[in-house]
Amino acid sequence: MNTKRQGSGVREGTVPDLRTECNEVVESGPSPAKLIFITGGARSGKSAFALKMANSITPPQSPPWQGGDERGGRKCYLATAQALDSEMGERIAKHKAERGNDWECIEEPLQVAEKIEEVKDRYDVIMFDCLTLWVSNLMHARSIPPPLEGEACPESRSFLRQAQDERHRRGQGLEEVLAPGGCEGGLREEFASLICTCKGSGSTVIVVSNEVGLGIVPDNQLAREFRDIAGTANQLFAKAADEAYFVVSGIPMRLK
Repeated sequence: MNTKRQGSGVREGTVPDLRTECNEVVESGPSPAKLIFITGGARSGKSAFALKMANSITPPQSPPWQGGDERGGRKCYLATAQALDSEMGERIAKHKAERGNDWECIEEPLQVAEKIEEVKDRYDVIMFDCLTLWVSNLMHARSIPPPLEGEACPESRSFLRQAQDERHRRGQGLEEVLAPGGCEGGLREEFASLICTCKGSGSTVIVVSNEVGLGIVPDNQLAREFRDIAGTANQLFAKAADEAYFVVSGIPMRLK
């Protein structure tokens, strides 16, 4: 089936070269966007490097008493994590403290492309953190049953409802995503659509992702499928990016 989804520039059932596919989106946007992809293992320093890069792109200007704006450029932190338990709440609080007060934070666990489209032209830099958690959210959204009242905390119920709405909106279950070629026909289109949205946003978009394929082979099917799908997402974003970096032990290495 070769019909196009309107506005995405992505043909259903196939994902060609994303640089070619996104040209129309970029040229029709307000200005060519720069897509920067940063990956690394857990606690590798990738988010800190991404923040440093974002701050170098939009450095603080002179303070108000010198006629400037001490907030500097307009920066948006687009987070896919939600505080569904105390541990995640602590992690989120720590990341907020590291960023400082000159960032606007937007939480969106599922509809990331739609959110970037909504806020485009408002920011000089958008830092999307992180790609792999978004992949996990999408897989979860396609597999969970409707939430029951009183079954979870309010934040969890809110996410579950949003995930269920997303599942119905997309009309696809996890079994279709994980079937042979399922990633190609399901989530892969999501990745391509998000890439095109980033490159046509008019902002420099910094995408942070986890490299999950360097450890041992997971002992269960779902974890192995997640590893494979996350690896596919990383490949697509790295290929489409203007710059790509791999961070190891706090040291960034430029890949392209």
